[in-house]
Amino acid sequence: MHIVTFSALADFPNLLEAHLHAFPKPSGGSNDAMDNDPELIGLVEDALSFEADVFHANLTAVLETESPVLDMTPRQKEPDPAAEPKALSDLVDTFQTARKRTLSILQGLTDAQWARTCKCDGGEMTIMGLVHLLSAHDWDQLARLQRRLGACSAL
Repeated sequence: MHIVTFSALADFPNLLEAHLHAFPKPSGGSNDAMDNDPELIGLVEDALSFEADVFHANLTAVLETESPVLDMTPRQKEPDPAAEPKALSDLVDTFQTARKRTLSILQGLTDAQWARTCKCDGGEMTIMGLVHLLSAHDWDQLARLQRRLGACSAL
C-alpha cells in the first residue's frame, strides 16, 4: 500500500479528535454542550457509518466475490427512538476502534488480495482504489469541520 495513504488513514482519528477539540467551549467551560452538538455528532456518525457500513462491507465483498459491483453510498438508518443518544466522545472512541480494524485488515492483505478488482463509480478499481476513496472521505470530513470552525470564528 502507498505509505502516504496508509499514514493518512492512520492519522485521521487524531486529526478528527484535534479538530473537535478546537471548537470553542460553550459558556461555563464545560464540554457537555459540544458533546451533544447534533452537527458534530452527525459528522462523526457519518465518518463511522462510511467506515463500518460502507468500506468494511465493500472490502469484504471484494475479498469474497469475483469482481463485485459496489455501492459507496451510506445507507440511511432509521432512527431508533428507544436508543440512548450517543455522546460525541463515545462516537469518536467507536470510530477509532473501527479505523484500527480497517488498518489491521489492510496490513494483513496479501499481494493477490490487493490485486482483486471491483466495479465502482462507473469503472474498475482495485482494493487500493477503495482505500483512496476512504481517505478522500476522511479529508471531506476534515473540510466540513474546517468550515464549521470558520463559521464559529465569524460570530
